Amino acid sequence: AAEAVALFDVIETVDRDRLIQALARAGEKRGQAPRVLIQVNTGLEDQKAGVAPDAADALIANARAAGLLVEGLMCIPPVDAPSETHFRLLAEIAARSDITLSLEVVNRYETNICNTAAQGVEMAKLVGAPNVKVHLDVYHMNIEESDIAQAIVDAGPHIGYFHTGDSHRGYMGSGSV
Repeated sequence: AAEAVALFDVIETVDRDRLIQALARAGEKRGQAPRVLIQVNTGLEDQKAGVAPDAADALIANARAAGLLVEGLMCIPPVDAPSETHFRLLAEIAARSDITLSLEVVNRYETNICNTAAQGVEMAKLVGAPNVKVHLDVYHMNIEESDIAQAIVDAGPHIGYFHTGDSHRGYMGSGSV
């Protein structure tokens, strides 16, 4: 936990009190409040990590009480279930803790849920919760979008988070974007 707190801006996949306490101790030693994303196992799948949905509110409260900054929630929906159902459940949990979700649009080589900005907007609309936004990443957009600028304009009011970087995840201007 100490190395993670020292190295990373945000720590993903936090799903148990023992990890929360370790991160809190490490943050206290460094004089900082670690920023975390809580992993929720919305499908209650044995092969996946994550807190059960009915225990998520308590885990979020415990993380905040321990001094962690809960920046968001994460889930990976079951492959054989409609993703929007699981994102809707996650949005309900998030809303109770005043958290805004950003659905990350990722290229086809990494997922088949949302690959373009338009698909991300459509998923956010299907979820239908005011605390659900779209997360765009130039790296993935470079693979999937035929017109990155227009995709950003079209998704505009739905964007909640935006990653910049070049085509190879390097600094802007160092690749082909």
